[in-house]
Amino acid sequence: MQLLGNTRDTLRKAQQHMQQGQRRFQMGDMLGAITELKSAIELNLKDPACYATLGICYLQVGRANDALSALQQASDLAPTDPEIAYVLGSVLLEAGQSERAVQEFQRCVKLDPKGPRGMEAKQFLEELAQEDGAPAAAAQPAPEAKAEPKSASAELAENLNFARVCLESGLERRARTELEKLVESNPDNVEAWELLALAFEKMGDPTRAQEARQKADSLKA
Repeated sequence: MQLLGNTRDTLRKAQQHMQQGQRRFQMGDMLGAITELKSAIELNLKDPACYATLGICYLQVGRANDALSALQQASDLAPTDPEIAYVLGSVLLEAGQSERAVQEFQRCVKLDPKGPRGMEAKQFLEELAQEDGAPAAAAQPAPEAKAEPKSASAELAENLNFARVCLESGLERRARTELEKLVESNPDNVEAWELLALAFEKMGDPTRAQEARQKADSLKA
């Protein structure tokens, strides 16, 4: 009974560190978030979200190798999560590891063939297939898998969250691509326009950033 109690206490402490790490991450305190999330992991917390957030934090502070390691751990813990597969593929692509990126994008397509992540991954696979030296299998369609239907509001919230994560991870181009699709299908969504403005700012395009911000302001009026 004592051993069980100790185990529960350790798990509770680990979850507290993870929650504090997530809060620090949302506040923009990447170093503080890294400390808390590593503490959770050291207490043997095997939560893919913990590793995924840690990977994004590492990316933000310029520790690319540590970011890839943490994201790979997240992928190992959640091999059927298309979001993690997509983010890992995107980071690998940014790091110049195109062959590994292709593998992750292909896995994402298999997991979410008709969803937003799968379609986005398929688009990048087709682009990679056209580049010199890209694996020939990159553009081949992946076998379809059954996916649970999502409501339009749930899918919108998921896509907005993903775009936000991309912006926070330094993946502005991915965020812009996602957000341009969102404002096309949801032209009255203020948050999508605001995030798109932020993406353009990060990409050094103040003119388009201002246009997106003006659109968001007009929707608020």
